Amino acid sequence: MKRRFVLLRGVISVLLVLTLCVGLSLTAVYAGEGEVPTTNKSVVLDEDDGTYTITLDITGDSVLEVSKANVIVVLDTSYSMDEDTGNTTVTYTQTENPGNEAYGLVDGQYVLLHREVTGYLFWQTVTYYYPWNGSTSNSTEYNGPYYTRQPANQRRIEAAIMAANDLAGALLASNGTSESDRDIVEMALVTFDNNASVKTATPVTSLVDWNNAISGVDANNGGWNQYYGRYN
Repeated sequence: MKRRFVLLRGVISVLLVLTLCVGLSLTAVYAGEGEVPTTNKSVVLDEDDGTYTITLDITGDSVLEVSKANVIVVLDTSYSMDEDTGNTTVTYTQTENPGNEAYGLVDGQYVLLHREVTGYLFWQTVTYYYPWNGSTSNSTEYNGPYYTRQPANQRRIEAAIMAANDLAGALLASNGTSESDRDIVEMALVTFDNNASVKTATPVTSLVDWNNAISGVDANNGGWNQYYGRYN
């Protein structure tokens, strides 16, 4: 009678373990399109207590659907952006989120770091090097705190462009090189003073194209007051 109880407990354990294994596998792993996943299973009886250990492996290609993003940067180029930020000395501020232009502190001196990005999206790795000698093998990997640099007597438009470039560097690094992932992020640049001006004829997907679009952007003589008076 006792043996039947143990066997029954073993059957219940089998059902529970099998349910958990199958449930987790089916929700976490997928086969490639049109393919049947490879399976491997085994059942081991523990004769001491009558319980079973079931192992079920399912191997298949993961499926990842990526949502693409369109980002529009609107940059104020009115006359007020030609004014100084009020910072009269060069300052370095520590940051947890370094952008395309980051600095490191090496032997008591701030040095400009070179940014290398490998992979994209969830598998993206960003590494910084100094001094940059054309390749990672000829440079030293930087692992200290990161800093942003604000020049002395910097104009507002210059600070805004630096921030926009950092944003572009971070977002466009998500793009790959294949047909399916080279346009995960598309960016456009619009400036405004008296009028709005689209600086990107087509959405850009690389940092090179972004730099070409923002190159030459500067503060003009227009402003909100003139714009309001003209169109009100």
